[in-house]
Amino acid sequence: MTERLKCGICGASLREGASECAECRQTLLSPVSIKTGGVLARVAAGIVDLAIASSLAALLIITTRPLWSVFIALILLIEAGYWLHGSLGKSLFGLSIEVKGRGRYYLRETFGKLASTATFGIGFLLILSKEGLALHDYIAGTRVVQAHRRSLNSRVGGALALVIGAGCAAYVGARLGSVRPTQVLPSHSPSGTGSMDLIVKKMPAVLTITVFDSQGREFGQGSGFIVKPEGIGLTNFHVLQAASNAEARLGDGRLFQILRIEAYDASKDLAVFQLGRDINDVVEWPAGLPTLPLGSSENVSVGDRVATIGSPKGLPNSVSDGLVSGVRQEDSGRFLQISAPISPGSSGGPLFDMQGNVVGVVSSQLRDAQNINFAIPVEIAVDLLERHQDLTFNQFRQNLDVTARSRRPDDFASIFEQAQKLYATGRYPEALKLYLKAQSLRPTESVLYYNAGLCLAQEGDLDNAAGQFGVYLIFAPKDDPDRKRIEKWLTDHGHQLPNESEETQPSATEQEHRAVAAVVERMWKNLRDGHTYRTRIRGDNLYLESVETYPTNLAAIVSCEFKRATSVGIIWIGTCWKRNPTDQSTYRSDAMITLFSDARIEGSEFVLIPTD
Repeated sequence: MTERLKCGICGASLREGASECAECRQTLLSPVSIKTGGVLARVAAGIVDLAIASSLAALLIITTRPLWSVFIALILLIEAGYWLHGSLGKSLFGLSIEVKGRGRYYLRETFGKLASTATFGIGFLLILSKEGLALHDYIAGTRVVQAHRRSLNSRVGGALALVIGAGCAAYVGARLGSVRPTQVLPSHSPSGTGSMDLIVKKMPAVLTITVFDSQGREFGQGSGFIVKPEGIGLTNFHVLQAASNAEARLGDGRLFQILRIEAYDASKDLAVFQLGRDINDVVEWPAGLPTLPLGSSENVSVGDRVATIGSPKGLPNSVSDGLVSGVRQEDSGRFLQISAPISPGSSGGPLFDMQGNVVGVVSSQLRDAQNINFAIPVEIAVDLLERHQDLTFNQFRQNLDVTARSRRPDDFASIFEQAQKLYATGRYPEALKLYLKAQSLRPTESVLYYNAGLCLAQEGDLDNAAGQFGVYLIFAPKDDPDRKRIEKWLTDHGHQLPNESEETQPSATEQEHRAVAAVVERMWKNLRDGHTYRTRIRGDNLYLESVETYPTNLAAIVSCEFKRATSVGIIWIGTCWKRNPTDQSTYRSDAMITLFSDARIEGSEFVLIPTD
C-alpha cells in the first residue's frame, strides 16, 4: 500500500488531483520553483534554519556539553520541523513541505541533505530547475509549496529577529563557556587550567626587596609577598641573611621598610618579616595591604601549569609560567621542580597554581641548568608563620653571628648551602671559595666540581673551569642529565674528555711508574696530625693504615683504601675511616689523593712525607 500525499498545512491526506485540502480548506499551490516564484523565500528560509542550527550547536559546544547533546538537539529541531510541516525558517516565510509521513521527512532532513551537501552544494541548487526540487526532495519524495503569502516587511523582520536571537544565544553561551568557577582552598584543577589574568591581578601583593649593608649601600635584590594585611610577608632566608636593613616595594608602587624579622629557618631558606615605616623614630605600621591566598602544594601534580611573579635582575612585576616537572625529596626537605624561568632577583617570590593560590616559595636553583628551578612547598612557610621571634635587624644579625661561631668549620651541609645561595645571587668568587672548601670535605661529590666550574666560567676563567668540569665527569653517574652538556662544553673549548677510553689516553710517564714502585710498601709521617702511617699497593689498590699503638697514641685516621683512576693519570679515589675523639667511634669519609710522588703524597685527609 502506497503512502498518500499529505497537506503541507494541516497534514491531512490529499486525494489525487485535488486542488484544495478537504480538512483545512486551504488552496493547494504548485511547488516553489522559478516558474511559480518563491525561490528567494526558500533560500532565505534555508539561511535562517542554518543560522538557528549552527547557533544551537555552538552554544552546546562552547559550554563544554558532550557532543552527543548536539546530536540530540538537531534531532529535536527536525522533529519540530515535522510538526510545523516544514521548519522554523519555512514557517516564517509562508512555506510548507508536503511529505508522505515522518519517515520520509527524517530521510529528507538527514541523508537527503547530506547527499545535497556531498555534491558540493549542487543538490541544493537544483531548486533553480523547472521542477523546483532539490536533491533531498527527490530522495524523500517531498516538495516545498507556498502555503500562504506574507508581506515582505513581516518576512524580513521575522528573519532578522530569529538570526539576532540565535546570535545572542551563541554569545551568552560563549560567555558561559569562558567562565570557570574558582574555589578557595584547597581547590585544584587536575589539568592545571586557568587564566594568567588571574595571576596578573595578584601583582600588588608581590614585593621587590632591596637589601643594604651597614654603610647603607645597596648590594642585592630579591622578591617576596604579603600574606597578612598588617604587613606580614614571606621571602627566602638568604635574601635577608647578609642585610643590615632592607626595603620592600609593593607591586602597586608603595614603599615600606622591613622593620622586624618575625621568624626564620635557615635550613628551609625561609624568613617571615614585618613591613612598616620608620620616620624620625616614629614607626607607622600598615593596615589593609593586599595579600596572597595560601594554597596547598599537595594539590599540585607533575605536569600542572604554574606561574611566578618576581623581580629578576631588579625588573619588578615580571610574570612567567611553566610546568611542575617534578617533586623532589632532597636532604633538606621536599621541593617542587618547575620549568618556569627564574633568574637572580626572583628568589623569595610566590609560585601560583592557575587558580591564583600560592603553592610554593621560589628558591634558588640547585643546578644552573636552563629552566630547572625549584620552589619550597608553601606548607613549610605556613608552619613558620606560627612562630613569633619578633627580632629587630640587629637582633637578627646577632643570632646569625652566634650560630656561625657555634657551627663546626668543617660542616659540609652548611658550607654547601651557603655556597648555593651565594651562587644564586651572582656572588661567584665567594661561592667558588666555599665549593673548593667543600671539595676537601667530600672529594668525590660530583656536584661540587660542577658548580665550581660554573663559577669559574662565569668569571671568565675557562681553563680552570675545564679542570673542574673534567673532575665532575669522573665522579658523576653515567646517567647524570648534565654530562652531555659538559662534554659538549669541553669539546667546544678544545679540551679532551677525561672519560674517554683508555686507548685514547696518554700512558703514565716513567716518573709516575717510579713513584708507584717506591710507594709499594713504605712508612710515612702525616704533617697534619704527626702520626705515622704505612702504605701498601696491591694492583690498582692503595692501602693506608695507622701504625700507632693503641691506646697510648691514637691517630685521627684509622685506615684508608684507594683505587687508582687511570682515566686522569695518577689520582687515587677512595674512603678513609676516621676516629671520633669524643667517644672513640669510627666513621666513614670520602677521600682523594691529589699529589702522588715518591717524596710526597697529598690528599683531602693528609699530607705525607717519607720517614726514611
